[in-house]
Amino acid sequence: MRVVVTGGAGFLGSHLCFSLAGAGHTVLSMDDLSHGVNTFTGQHAKKIDFQEIDVSNTNSVSMICDFKADAVFHLADVSAASPAFDTGLFGKYSDALTNVLQASVAAKVKKFVYASSADYLFGRQCEMPVNDATKSMPANLYGVHKYACERQVSWMASKHHLRWAALRLPYVYGPSARHLCKRIRRGYCFVSEALLRRRRYVLRIASDGNQSRDFLWIADAVSAMEMAMRDRCLVGAVNVGTGIETSINKVLAKLEELKGRKLRVERLYKKKDDVPRSRVDSSVMREHRWQPKTGIVSGLEILVANGVETTFDEGDAT
Repeated sequence: MRVVVTGGAGFLGSHLCFSLAGAGHTVLSMDDLSHGVNTFTGQHAKKIDFQEIDVSNTNSVSMICDFKADAVFHLADVSAASPAFDTGLFGKYSDALTNVLQASVAAKVKKFVYASSADYLFGRQCEMPVNDATKSMPANLYGVHKYACERQVSWMASKHHLRWAALRLPYVYGPSARHLCKRIRRGYCFVSEALLRRRRYVLRIASDGNQSRDFLWIADAVSAMEMAMRDRCLVGAVNVGTGIETSINKVLAKLEELKGRKLRVERLYKKKDDVPRSRVDSSVMREHRWQPKTGIVSGLEILVANGVETTFDEGDAT
């Protein structure tokens, strides 16, 4: 298949591109590099055509039609974990979604997959675990933005008979795709970058660390995305997660155990719009024969055993 990945140089996007190419698909990766890094060079990037391009520009997405895409993954969006988390960017990324959707319709793609958020679509009043029938109650403006994007995809799909899926991902973590290239050994978790190397590094976390998340290993997130592309019967917004919630304090304790030393931690003020708990029931995905394979303990062991640094910026790592 010929597959387009917008936001392809980001954390999830780069992993997805390499996995798709490894499975024999021809991949067009599009990213403006405002947050991602271009690692699509050399032999490891065979079958991946990287284009530095801003998909919020109307003229830029004609490339999707010229590419004759069979499927499109839209990951080019603002991240809650990014310093660029700003309401002023919501308009830009809404335009990007509109452009990519219109190009997907024009290209008559077989499947459009959007990366949504499980953590921020459900407010502080939701019962855990949240399942696919749980009513969306955005916890903050980022959650409102993600919910609006889902509705935008649904409306466009119904109007133009476009098959689509919005995967509501929890906190995705793991080694970066750059680590696979033996260039930069960095990953995404809850602790600040370089923590595992610098003994004097001070880890700053919001609140008391009792907030919990449903942590999803990067390979499990990628396999869910690929399944959504292949499965024509999987349509609509679905939750993706492990069904297990772990507090940040427990993660820190496990890191200390694995490293054999205490971590220096500074507790910061509690965010007003923070989500105290996240636990995702992914029953629909399991009915379609998807299930996570790596738990948080195994994931942290893999990161530490391979010397990969971890970053625990609070928020969605998609």
